Formats: sequence, structure tokens, C-alpha cells
Amino acid sequence: MTKILAFDSMYIVNPLRKVYTALISRILNEKKAKNTGLVLYRLDKDNVLIRDKRNVSGMAVGVHKDHIDAMSIKFYQYLKKSGSCNALLIKDVPLYQLYTRQVKLKLEGVLRCALKIRKLSIESKDNLEITTDRQTVAIMEKAFLFLNDSPTNITWKAHGLLTSCITINSVIMRCAAIVKMLISPSDLPREYYYKHVDSNAPTVLITMPKRRPEVFFSTYVEEFSSQFNIVLYSMGLLQITPNNYKRIEIKRTTGVLHGIFNIKNICWTSSSYIADILLIFCTVNAIIYI
Repeated sequence: MTKILAFDSMYIVNPLRKVYTALISRILNEKKAKNTGLVLYRLDKDNVLIRDKRNVSGMAVGVHKDHIDAMSIKFYQYLKKSGSCNALLIKDVPLYQLYTRQVKLKLEGVLRCALKIRKLSIESKDNLEITTDRQTVAIMEKAFLFLNDSPTNITWKAHGLLTSCITINSVIMRCAAIVKMLISPSDLPREYYYKHVDSNAPTVLITMPKRRPEVFFSTYVEEFSSQFNIVLYSMGLLQITPNNYKRIEIKRTTGVLHGIFNIKNICWTSSSYIADILLIFCTVNAIIYI
């Protein structure tokens, strides 16, 4: 029986999402007669296919979530070293330097999916043909290289119509994110507090709450060892500058995004997958501070 596997990825806009889901259903019906393979698809908002008896998305991978969390950071560093997203800039600063919660969650999803595919390939006696869009093929191949695993019984098949849906969706979502960036005010603070201990010491970034930040500082931040450099920013009003900290006021300017629709960052590469996350989820606060 042909199996289907979902992974959490980009939001797909309507009516494109309905077209994408219909395409997945059609591919499944075509493959039903062949009785082989796996269809890998982006998790749909309404979970239409998640209840299908052929769906194996809930299978366990045998790896603890904390280990996957740590691996996602290393995976991002692995992708970053490739230098393939260097053209994605805001005022000459590579956007790839960002590592936000959304980047972490999406890369965790990719790694979980790769581990599930590896498990299916081990359990399969035959060749496992995986049908998906070309961008997903690219990021999954990178994930397997990162995991240092090269299953010999996996064949990737990039479906043209699925690839078209994902590419069109990327363009729409990126445009919407840029418009939102331009019209939405940034909620990042205008001042930071910095404590320098040693140039060789690690730097810790701490966010203080809106309510009673002084209490948070005295009960939590002061407990930190003097072995760390500390950067503080407070979501609420901090009346005084903490001892041993420098108050740094930030001049805020907007910058032009470069490489948004670079062919390598928009179509079907692993770079385009990361660029989607960075542009769609991070541009609202993509403000350069001087």
C-alpha cells in the first residue's frame, strides 16, 4: 500500500492550498494501483489527509526530542556553511545569521521527517519511491547528508505540479511578508543593557518581561555567573540602569532586502526552503540597528 507522510512546513494560501491538497489526493489515487511508494506532502491547515489510514506521520522515530532539538541547531550551522544563502541580505547583513524559533521548529520537522523516511526505508524490502515537490527533495537530501546516511533503496521523484504550487506559494507569501514588514511597526526595544566580562566568554541574551522587570532582574538575572557576557532587553520600562551594565541606545533604520527573488532562493533548492522561513517569518522585525 502506498503510504503518505506529512511534515510541518510553510503555510499554503487559499485557493492554492485546495489545489495542492487535490493534487496530493490525485497522486495517491494514481499510485493506489501501483501499490508502492511514499507521498511526502506539506501538512495542510485543515488536516484533511492526516486521518487517512495510509498516513504514517504519527510513527515514532526512536530519537528523543531534546536530541532532535540539538541536532536542528547543528543542521542549521551545516546549511549555513554551504554559503548558499549569502545573497539574501538586508543592508549587506546576511539574513542567514538569524536563528529564530520558527527556523528551529521547521528544521526539527525536516529532521523528524528524514528519520521517519529512514525507518521506512529500513523496513521496506523493495525500492521506496518518494513523490514530492522539488524543494522538499532538496532539503531532505541535505538532511540525509547531515545525518551521514545514504539509503540505497530510496528514489526521489519531483512532481512538476506540486513544485509549481510550492514555488507560487513562496512568491505570494514573500510578497505578503514584505508588505507586512513595511506597514507594521517593530516591537523590538530601542535600548539594550550590556555587561562585558571577557571577550572569550559566551554571550547570553536575556529578555525581561513587561511587568516588573526589576524584580525579574534581581531574582533571576543577577544569579548568572560572572563567566558570561550578558545582553539584556526589557519589554517593560526599566527605571534604572543595572549595576555593571552599560545602557545602549539604538538608532533604528529600515533596510532594503536583497536576493528576495534570486533564482537560487526562490525555486527548488534547499536554500529556497531556508529563505522561505527567514523571509516569511522574520521580515516583520527585519530592522537594522546602528
